[in-house]
Amino acid sequence: MWYHIQTEIHIDKDPKSVWKALMDFSSYPKWNPFITSIKQVSDQQLVAVMRSGNSDMTFKPRILKMESQKEFRWLGKLGGIGGLFTGEHYFLLSPERGGTLFRQGEKFSGILAWILLPFMKKDIQANFVRFNEALKALVEGE
Repeated sequence: MWYHIQTEIHIDKDPKSVWKALMDFSSYPKWNPFITSIKQVSDQQLVAVMRSGNSDMTFKPRILKMESQKEFRWLGKLGGIGGLFTGEHYFLLSPERGGTLFRQGEKFSGILAWILLPFMKKDIQANFVRFNEALKALVEGE
């Protein structure tokens, strides 16, 4: 069973422009208040640093899907252990009204997810919104 959080924003640029900014990992420290560092270390592996409040967390998610201008999805596990706390994070891009509907979300599962997420949901959702708004400002400011 999943615990799901999703946010969305309309960006007044085409999916190609949004995708270009989303996949430019080297620029994340300059604009991204949530994922402050991300590197693709192999075809299927990322190393990312997420900031929430004043603390940073490094994790190593596995890429599940990377479909240009449509979808980017990864799977992360707490401490690399399956079953306790797993998150499937996604970014979806859809053409809409001359721009792009950008969705960001995560499906969480595991025993710890059900224990911790009721207390963390607002912060996680706020971080997604901050990411979305910063991406919109970046892309529309081009």
